Amino acid sequence: MSEAVSAPQYAPDRFVNREEEENFLMGKVEDLITGRPVEKRAITFIGERGIGKTWLLAHLKTLLSGLAGVIVLLLGLKDYGGIEPPSAVARIIREVNRATGGSDGELGVELPEMSRKLMERLKEVLAGRVLVLL
Repeated sequence: MSEAVSAPQYAPDRFVNREEEENFLMGKVEDLITGRPVEKRAITFIGERGIGKTWLLAHLKTLLSGLAGVIVLLLGLKDYGGIEPPSAVARIIREVNRATGGSDGELGVELPEMSRKLMERLKEVLAGRVLVLL
């Protein structure tokens, strides 16, 4: 029987050899900050288990958090395993709302209302800013 092995905690000083991915994402974010058009705003990092995708996302969050005009939220999708999809979506909406300075009470309880209110709020909050979801 194999035991589950958890990845070591992310440590910025031990992060190496991902400059290509760093530069690619940082370039996209810089384009968004400066108002240049950006094609393909969704980026997917794909790879075998254990090659460092989670560390890469944690590292990118660290890098991006230091940029003015950028709000960064790292969503660990493992946190939503075993949860019914509507409940998972509601939790993600709440997390995005909190990450952008909102409170849960302002969203309502039904998904369509939550989504609408979050989008209205983001239009105001993100004027001249960039939201990066990792």
